[in-house]
Amino acid sequence: MALAWHIMMRLRKDAVIAPSVSSRQTLSRIFLSKGREFGLVAYCAADTHIHSMCMTRRANAGEFARRVEISLQYHLDLHTGFAEAHLRDVRDQHHLQRAFHYILEQRERHNLPLDPFHDGSSLPNLVGLRFGLGDLKGRVRDRIPRLDLGGLGDRYGVANPRDTHFRLEDLPASVQSATLSTMDENPRTTLIKAAAAQALGTQFSREEVCEALKISARQVSRLRQRPVPAPLVTALRNQLSLRAAIYASKEGQKAA
Repeated sequence: MALAWHIMMRLRKDAVIAPSVSSRQTLSRIFLSKGREFGLVAYCAADTHIHSMCMTRRANAGEFARRVEISLQYHLDLHTGFAEAHLRDVRDQHHLQRAFHYILEQRERHNLPLDPFHDGSSLPNLVGLRFGLGDLKGRVRDRIPRLDLGGLGDRYGVANPRDTHFRLEDLPASVQSATLSTMDENPRTTLIKAAAAQALGTQFSREEVCEALKISARQVSRLRQRPVPAPLVTALRNQLSLRAAIYASKEGQKAA
């Protein structure tokens, strides 16, 4: 009996499945929501194909792939349907850990410039860059206990730098990557604005935060005191730090 199933999906006629940030975030919402029922532990979209892995029986893995493909066809602008998903059995614990890394390495393996923030991957759930949509991190910790979760950020180039000065212009993209929705479209807008106000901390004046969040000074004070999930604040801070560090690195390269 297989320990898990490694699933590969691609279109009947090869094409990039999720070419934009928003399409990759849509893909992630679908995988994370569908995967809760099927023991999803990893997924990653390359350009023309998607890898994922579920801790379940083969029949269930096939059903997971079917549901994901139907949702992707409905929500993304695909020029053709999906070919039959390819399922490969994961034999033992060593194979499970190797397959886990193989899936997350798709960007590097194919030398793809797409997706610098891993929006089309489960990696952000594991390194404090994404909040909500099921406890994938807990599932990975339980099923692959020898995995060095703390080292994944360094391994895949998204380690969170320290003492980074945030950029307010990065806030909308940070919210979108951390929550897989825009601030105004999310049904928990007030909660997310509270988390954003707390994530920004004291790096900016109250007036700057007011302008960024489109709220009054009184609301900023109230939202800074509102109880919010700590992992949400952490995800926003980490997204802001990562973006600021990448921007600083690019500016440094230009000046060199």
